Amino acid sequence: MKTKSKHRWLALFMVVAMLIGTLPITVFAEDNTHTEDCYAKAGDLLCTIAESEGHTHTADCVCPGGEYICGLEESEGHTHSEDCYAQGGELICTADKEDEVLSAEEENGNIVKASSFSDIVNVIQNLKDSELEKSGTIQITEDIAFTEQITIPKDVTVTIIGDGKNHKLCKSDDAQNGTTLFVIEDGAEFTIDGDLTLLANKDGNDLIKCHGKLTLKNGTLDFADFKIPGGCGIVSVWGKNAKFTMEDGRIQNANINACSAGVRVCGGGSFTMNGGTISGIKAGGSYESGAVLVFACDNGSSLGKGTASFTMNDGIIENNSGYRGAGVFVIGREFKNRASMTMNGGTIRNNICQGFSDAQAAGAGVYVQQNAEFTMNDGEISGNTVDMGEGGGICVACGWESVAGTPGWNIDLFSLYYPAAFTMNGGTIRDNHAKMNTEQGDNGCGGGIYVASNCVSLNGGVIENNTAEKQGGGVYVGATPYILRIHNAVVKENRASVLGGGLWACPTGDVELFVTNGAALYDNSAEGAGDDLVSVKISSKKHALTLDDRALGGGQVFWHKDGGVDNDSVLGSSDGSSRYSADASTPMNPIQNYGESVALKAIMSDGAKAAAMSASSLIIQGNEAPRGGGLGTNGGIILGDEQEYDYKLQVKKIWTDAEDNMKVPVTVYLKSGENVLDPVTLNEENGWTAEFTGLADPKTLKPLSYAVVENPIPKDFTPNYAPAEIDKDTRTISITLDNRYTPSAASGSLTISKKVAGTGTPDADTLFEFTVTKDDAAAVGQYSVDGGETQAIPADGKISLKAGQSAVLTGLEPGEDTVTETSPTQANYKSTSFSVNGGAVQSGLSATVSVTDAASVAFTNTYESSHGGGGSHHDNYGNLTVSKTVTGNAGDVNHEFTFTVKLDRTVSGQYGDMRFDKGVAVIKLKHGESSTAKRLPEGIRYSVTESDNEGYTVSAVGDNGSIRSGKTAVAAFTNNKDVTPVTPDTPKTPDKPNTPDKPNTPTTSDTPNTPNTPDNPTTSTTPNKQPTTKPVDAVPQTGDESTVGLWFGLMILSFIAFMGVCICGKKHCYTGNPTRKQKHE
Repeated sequence: MKTKSKHRWLALFMVVAMLIGTLPITVFAEDNTHTEDCYAKAGDLLCTIAESEGHTHTADCVCPGGEYICGLEESEGHTHSEDCYAQGGELICTADKEDEVLSAEEENGNIVKASSFSDIVNVIQNLKDSELEKSGTIQITEDIAFTEQITIPKDVTVTIIGDGKNHKLCKSDDAQNGTTLFVIEDGAEFTIDGDLTLLANKDGNDLIKCHGKLTLKNGTLDFADFKIPGGCGIVSVWGKNAKFTMEDGRIQNANINACSAGVRVCGGGSFTMNGGTISGIKAGGSYESGAVLVFACDNGSSLGKGTASFTMNDGIIENNSGYRGAGVFVIGREFKNRASMTMNGGTIRNNICQGFSDAQAAGAGVYVQQNAEFTMNDGEISGNTVDMGEGGGICVACGWESVAGTPGWNIDLFSLYYPAAFTMNGGTIRDNHAKMNTEQGDNGCGGGIYVASNCVSLNGGVIENNTAEKQGGGVYVGATPYILRIHNAVVKENRASVLGGGLWACPTGDVELFVTNGAALYDNSAEGAGDDLVSVKISSKKHALTLDDRALGGGQVFWHKDGGVDNDSVLGSSDGSSRYSADASTPMNPIQNYGESVALKAIMSDGAKAAAMSASSLIIQGNEAPRGGGLGTNGGIILGDEQEYDYKLQVKKIWTDAEDNMKVPVTVYLKSGENVLDPVTLNEENGWTAEFTGLADPKTLKPLSYAVVENPIPKDFTPNYAPAEIDKDTRTISITLDNRYTPSAASGSLTISKKVAGTGTPDADTLFEFTVTKDDAAAVGQYSVDGGETQAIPADGKISLKAGQSAVLTGLEPGEDTVTETSPTQANYKSTSFSVNGGAVQSGLSATVSVTDAASVAFTNTYESSHGGGGSHHDNYGNLTVSKTVTGNAGDVNHEFTFTVKLDRTVSGQYGDMRFDKGVAVIKLKHGESSTAKRLPEGIRYSVTESDNEGYTVSAVGDNGSIRSGKTAVAAFTNNKDVTPVTPDTPKTPDKPNTPDKPNTPTTSDTPNTPNTPDNPTTSTTPNKQPTTKPVDAVPQTGDESTVGLWFGLMILSFIAFMGVCICGKKHCYTGNPTRKQKHE
């Protein structure tokens, strides 16, 4: 027995030991903090547990002889390197916590201070090396000289800020990489947000090269008027993921060469300007350069391959100078990649471009060239000047001249690849100047805009007060085959010192003006001839002039000769002919494909001018030039959209209740919105029908619409205008005007008022009915109650009023009318009296009134409560409630049932939920709903019937009865609808499934080979200095479940071993000893 017991205890002990051995040691591990016992005298760590987040080195961690003397905690700002350790392994770096904060984070926002170049480098290196934290903020606390450029690596985000002392960052005298301070890699982000100045101290390349994301929130990038070579910028934004956002701050002061800029965007990059200022960029005579250069190309040049884009939402680009595009230069050099600019706000102002005797300057504000596009939605381009050039504010040039005449090329095909497009949807272009100085080319043309492209469309905004010393004060089109398209424009108050105050066209200039989305030219002035328009034509040039007879907004325009044109030169001059005189002038309309020289003045009514202004979205005004104060062209200008057929408006007049001798000719005017335009006459000769022709498509007239108005209105008639009908097939608008005879004699007015006097409080909703008659027939006219809607007197002459209300009847025939009140059916109304025109009170229900322009009659009903006044009146009134209930398995609870409530008195008016008309009310109820008629006079008998109840069994309780004082009668209707369900057939018993085949017995798997015994691990040597980077996963964390599966498997094996020992022990006890076995049994 003892032997057996020992065996069993031994087996149990083995199992427990095996279980303990399988437990993962990490279950008992805790965060370790090194103590002095962990270190040897030389400073080596003795403990075998690495530092973790739960432990930070302190001075207590190291014994004498191996002191941890750096005085800093390891953090994101500082990682110990080899230079921090002595030979014995002790930390020896001496960074001071107050002055050197590279390894410490400020408590107020994770800001790391930097006072030297190495400080910045180390912080960025630490961010690059960190596996966890990739972003940081560096506060610059001193002026810092860079010995080389600093790269912000991929996946790292850095923000630099100032400390309020406007520190400067610049290259040292012996620095490499020119003047570049920062390079931002693709995938990196860099933000400047503080009172810092990044400064150039010598000629050189970019201050910042951006291939990732750059944001300037505050601060200054100043090149200090040093020179920037070609292909560089103060900021270069280059690469398909390169994005520069300028929220505020300044970029300024550089002398640049070709293909350089203050901000240079290329190779797929983009620049968004939300604020700040770019100024003082001087390009001299360099080409493809400006304060902002947006450069797209398709070659391997220093400008990179790809598109380029610039979006200006706010901010200022000012006081820059150059040859072309001093403010912004937008160019797409090859057809594959386009450069684009979008202006949604901000200001481009006071920039200057200077030309040369053999080279014209252009586009001081914005210059757009070749495969490029500029869209202006808002903002301002103002005060810019070109000297010896064209386009003071904007110049667009596609470069067609370079291929003109080449077989296979035409302007439409060329424009697909090199559009040099400009679309103006809004904003302002004002006070720009184009100076001439020499007669060469188009010097002095296009004060606001110069067009050398077939892709320019002006749709909205303001172009005003620009000047050109030669042609086109507001806008000028440089040559054929370029065509400028203008929509919804008013061209007014522009001035020319020679010809064409509004518009001037040279012999190669075609001009077409259409009414649809077109323009209105008026109130312009010219000293020589043609206040509003001059077209100079010579026989060798087959160009023409087409002008619609209607202007924008639909008003008529009459084109009158205004002086004459002398063709002594292609530009033309005044021939001294008499100017326009209203007394001695005949309109030239229509003007279609007119091929002679002509000077014109547009005559429009005030209504037509107002309609044009209402329909316009673009205003061209106050501009000046010798020729073409507002617009000038050596190419083509199309104002509006040509339609194959214009619309016409047909007005037809009908007469109602009028004798033939009453029908007189009438004048009807066309209206555009509220603006009255031109007239037509309707008479018997034209069948009372006339047309307004040459109208724009109504859908293009918004926010205006066409209508007609009759003026004057024939005496004794009231006009009624039917809604306009539009036939798109025939392009016809039809309006019918109905004149109804309403004799002026019917000008009488009668006021009927209702009062209730007496004791108690009557029902305020009670309606009292009056009948107004003349000569035993219902009165004819209109009436309104308490100043409400005016409506015709009903055919039966009946009008209803509540106590305190008045009805004013107008349009009555003079004479005597009779006003009769229907006797009140409600109880407690004891008597009725009336007073005519404020006179004596008379008893009765009927009054005779002599109708004048201000007659009146007042009816008073005396109300007497059975209680003598005030209090409850339940003994005189009662209520009636109708309710609805739906039952049954097929009853529809959402179905509305109709009920008709009939009273035995002709009660009219609103009583609670029900409105009665001559004693009858109709209501609709669903399941669970009810309706109550309140304060019905006592004694009235009622009956309630139901309809719309097909298929229901209806039971009603209280559907007939009488109203009792102070009680509520209830008519309860219950509708039942049942449907007997169909019993389904008994389902069939499914067939018994076949017995599946017996599965095959799997073969016994081979016994695996015994694994080789692993080599003994080598004993690691103790390191002689601390690791510079803490291992992240060196110690498993508490609660690690990575060995749970192994532990569970070993438990099972241990249990099998235990059972095996027990079985073996038992066999050992019984083998060969049946007697003992039997005893045990």
